[in-house]
Amino acid sequence: MSFCNDNTEEVSALIVAGGKAERMSGKEKGLQCFRGVPMVVSVAMALKEVTSMVAVNANRYQEDYESLGFEVIADLADYQDVGPLSGVMAGLHNAKSQFLLLSPCDSPCVSSDAFHALLDAIKREPDKIHYIVTASGRHPLHAVLPVSTALSALSTFLARDMKKSVMAFYELHGCRALHWSEEAELINVNYSEQLE
Repeated sequence: MSFCNDNTEEVSALIVAGGKAERMSGKEKGLQCFRGVPMVVSVAMALKEVTSMVAVNANRYQEDYESLGFEVIADLADYQDVGPLSGVMAGLHNAKSQFLLLSPCDSPCVSSDAFHALLDAIKREPDKIHYIVTASGRHPLHAVLPVSTALSALSTFLARDMKKSVMAFYELHGCRALHWSEEAELINVNYSEQLE
């Protein structure tokens, strides 16, 4: 089963899996099974409800992700080691769409409803980055970005000598919080014991 194609669409998606998985004892989080399914596949299935173009940002185990049918996008050489923004930059740089949806690989319970809500939000305000916030706080890697302006703004942001915070970048660009009531959908599976 393929999760991506070469057609240009209004929306593409990137699953961010480029981290070092230090809290998962170095295991590649996206490939770990949660309820019998690799987490990256669970996230992809939710994203596939809104776009046929779903890629994975990964710097390790790339062949394993490819074997699951994903296009794999590695961090760009000039933008490595800046945390999740490395993956965001890679996704924006490679996007063939007007908007880019983001989701982390370790949120296997996320629903397509959340992604539909993000897309509804950006269609109302297409010049802003929209990200999810719940009662427990902000979820900046559940977001949708306007590709052209975000790519330009992120290039400027990463050239500055400052903390490479996702939220700081969003605020520089201009952003809106989308309040989401389904807290359980956004649980992050960071530890091996959560996979049981």
